[in-house]
Amino acid sequence: MLGSSVVYLVRHGQTEWNVERRWQGVTDIPLNARGRAQAAAVARAFSASGMFGGAGIRRVVSSDLSRAKETAEEIARVAGVPLETTPRLRERSFGRWEGLSRTEIAQKFPGDIEAYETQRETFRPLGGQSWRDFSEQSAKTVHELVGGLAGQSTVVVAHAGPLQAFLSQVMGTRDSRPGRFVIDNGSVSVVREWLNEHTGDRHWVVTALNITCHLHALES
Repeated sequence: MLGSSVVYLVRHGQTEWNVERRWQGVTDIPLNARGRAQAAAVARAFSASGMFGGAGIRRVVSSDLSRAKETAEEIARVAGVPLETTPRLRERSFGRWEGLSRTEIAQKFPGDIEAYETQRETFRPLGGQSWRDFSEQSAKTVHELVGGLAGQSTVVVAHAGPLQAFLSQVMGTRDSRPGRFVIDNGSVSVVREWLNEHTGDRHWVVTALNITCHLHALES
């Protein structure tokens, strides 16, 4: 088998709502100071001297929400390619939960948290989306954006939800519930498409999950 294309999946940098553990969803929240530093650090990882320096990035595609777009702009600048944005890579809508913490949701909407915990795939906050509907559409979107790009390396900058949906599908896990594995702010996961020369079949393989070593300098 020969490698056909590589996709680098980047989660946006930190926001104040991440720090305060508030549901963000489709609310447009910008990066905070740490998030901007994370965006710069992940961009350096794609520079000529960075850990992904030999990637030969041809495309950078991002959610159009500010926190993802700001992160992607840094990467696109370093890679020397134009930035493409799309609303199709947005986070899951959490409806009336957005802007609230877990404690505030429990106080304002009794029963919602219990329903969420016991019905992770099907529960839908009022005005929002269920994980099942969102994850199916998100995984399909990522496949459509990066499929058929033989020999190209693409960076996709998005949110924990769509990245987890795509990764879960690639790994073939039955348990695709939100939060099944960690996708940190500013992290990079790598997925490679393989071509079987004998059959012509193509399939995706996760080769790295939640890389954060490029962010370690920010801890000092």
